[in-house]
Amino acid sequence: MNLQNFFERRYGKMTFGEKVKAARLALNLSQAELSKMTGISERSLYTYEQTGTIPRMSNVNKLAQALNGRKR
Repeated sequence: MNLQNFFERRYGKMTFGEKVKAARLALNLSQAELSKMTGISERSLYTYEQTGTIPRMSNVNKLAQALNGRKR
């Protein structure tokens, strides 16, 4: 399942950043915790959430795995 389908099924129509933040909060994760799980910097996570910037595909995959509960 790709990240967009995952988020649309779970959260409906939202910006990428809104989806990442909603999924992170639903799992009770801080940006620092998600950063450690994915290897993506806290600053990048903040940027994705606040601006809706779409990360490179490798980071999209890391986020999908972490927020889908596979990587703990």
